[in-house]
Amino acid sequence: MSDDATETAITVRELRPGDVPDVARAIVDSSVHHVGLEPERYEVLDPATVTARYAAGAQHPRGVPANERASLVAEVDGRVVGILDVHVARPEGAHKPERYGFIEELAVAEGARSRGVGAALLRAAEEWAREHACAYTALDYNARNDRAARFYRERMGYRPAGMIVIKDLREQPGG
Repeated sequence: MSDDATETAITVRELRPGDVPDVARAIVDSSVHHVGLEPERYEVLDPATVTARYAAGAQHPRGVPANERASLVAEVDGRVVGILDVHVARPEGAHKPERYGFIEELAVAEGARSRGVGAALLRAAEEWAREHACAYTALDYNARNDRAARFYRERMGYRPAGMIVIKDLREQPGG
């Protein structure tokens, strides 16, 4: 996450094949952070696995057309330090027939946090979503991540719109 504490020159652009090792580093750093929040549910990702997924272009959900998805990277001093994956989603059921820009992944390398990287990526994703006729952007974050809550809600203007709840079925047999 970013706090914009020290604003730096940040360039946001589409992912290129040569960016993949730095993207993997940011995502692995994010996984380390999540393990610290909730070790019972998260694990540190393998850099080679993340690299292979992005090198194959398999970071987006299956079935999302190429023109309705994007991977954006943030560069600081010529080095990729953050990644954001976004795609068009169409909620069903009682939802109005609006398009959402769903942010699947937002990760910033540990050494680049609190420099405005997350905010720059999120603003770029919001612009991408507007260009793709989305009425909203949506994302989720770990409920134990107070820093993410402040970033998204206080700094970036996001509000709760639902609740994801989980139950550990390993703890209560038949419950």
